[in-house]
Amino acid sequence: MSEQAVAAIDVGSSAVKGVVLSHTGEVLAEHEVALFTNRPAHHQVEQDPQAWWRACQLLVQAWRQSGVDLSTLRALSLSGQMQDLVLTRQGVAGGPAILYSDTRAEQEEAELAGLLGTDPAQATGNPHSGASVLPKLLWLKRHQPAALLGRPRLHVGAKDVLIERLCGAHVTDHTTAATTGLYALGRSSWLAEWIWTLELGVQLPALRWPTDLAGRIHAEAAAELGLPLNLPVLTGIGDAGATALGAGQAQIGERHIYLGTSGFIGVVTRPDAASHPGVFRLPLLSAAEVLAVAPLTNAGSVWRWAAQVFAGGDDAALEALVRHATPATLLCLPYLAGERSPVNDPQARGVYFGLGVETGPGDLARAALEGVAYALKATAEQLQASGGEAVTLLGGGSRSQAWCQIVADVLGSDALVPQRASLLPVLGSAYPAFAFLGWSESLAAYRQQVLDHQPAQHYRADTARTDLYTAQFARFQQIYPAVRALFRVHL
Repeated sequence: MSEQAVAAIDVGSSAVKGVVLSHTGEVLAEHEVALFTNRPAHHQVEQDPQAWWRACQLLVQAWRQSGVDLSTLRALSLSGQMQDLVLTRQGVAGGPAILYSDTRAEQEEAELAGLLGTDPAQATGNPHSGASVLPKLLWLKRHQPAALLGRPRLHVGAKDVLIERLCGAHVTDHTTAATTGLYALGRSSWLAEWIWTLELGVQLPALRWPTDLAGRIHAEAAAELGLPLNLPVLTGIGDAGATALGAGQAQIGERHIYLGTSGFIGVVTRPDAASHPGVFRLPLLSAAEVLAVAPLTNAGSVWRWAAQVFAGGDDAALEALVRHATPATLLCLPYLAGERSPVNDPQARGVYFGLGVETGPGDLARAALEGVAYALKATAEQLQASGGEAVTLLGGGSRSQAWCQIVADVLGSDALVPQRASLLPVLGSAYPAFAFLGWSESLAAYRQQVLDHQPAQHYRADTARTDLYTAQFARFQQIYPAVRALFRVHL
């Protein structure tokens, strides 16, 4: 008899990924299907919701072809991109999905405080911008009013569109809801009165926690996908939450770091922790724990700049320069293109301190990467990240062994770099299914059962270097306040 299993699907912005996991946590099958993103006009970013469904069909087909017995599935859990806007009637989308990165509604956002009589960011407890769902709804009312006729169902996450088609439920998770500009973090509920005030006429989804049952696959969906009839479908979680779960963040203070062109640090905090401008606070598995996500403008872009300036664009040459340079000889404020965390200043720029006649390209390159690590440490301290278990590093920057070691040493915490980091969101997505079935009593248990068995490179913090970096970090903290006024002098 085949071992019982669960399926998990993550609808990302570039691809839909899916895995089948056995009861013991073994990855039985995995597959992904690329997505096309349309940009019909300036600031507009859209996808076809039907493409998400076709991708699911292809995923299930690939699972079957890999030899998985789909009759052994006991639950399906989903995750996906958040802060989307999709309107459906009878389960059918009436137009394209307006994605989180779409900023067409900047004008409507500028008017919201006056229309609502309150500051949306203050009322929701989270950042508000033209990328938020609420101003996009107002944009539709003004520019495409037919889209709102007949009280369509509003979906705010890609996975929720699939859930409706799978089982008819109109739900979303609190993590996704908190990104929309329509959700009050302090009371864990929709600000439904704003829909009436602005006369938007849409139906808001019911709020559920990730491990809650959304419904069971009905006959039409089972036939279209080839999945078992009545298979339980969990509410699941938005992609930022799924990534945190896939990184095994189970305790207050644990964090993961993304080193893409830009970056972010995600930290599990208490809901009453101090808020900071530009930092999203997203409920995770319950109202008792919040994922604080702080964005950094300068991360992998600093690596790319250093490679161009000091190593002729050769990444391997830059890696060698950094590895052979002496640690903590210079200080660098790495805010090459303004910054959002740990300081919010679009006018900030890069600064070196401590140059001497002995300074060489390797010293300058290493200092730039150390500067990003200091910025991460400062952001973590703002978010009251205590550390604990090893920090997980993700994104293209994590391919640099020298940089990963610098981050570990600066933070004073071991670092893990998953070899298959792209699987983290979908592995995190599977946790609600394990919890629902009673296969994992907690995320900590799931980490031991599943996540700890995934291959990863381990960087151990060097105590002597951590002490050196701690002393330098105190000096780093003084640079921005000392030069801030100079960024506002136009030469």
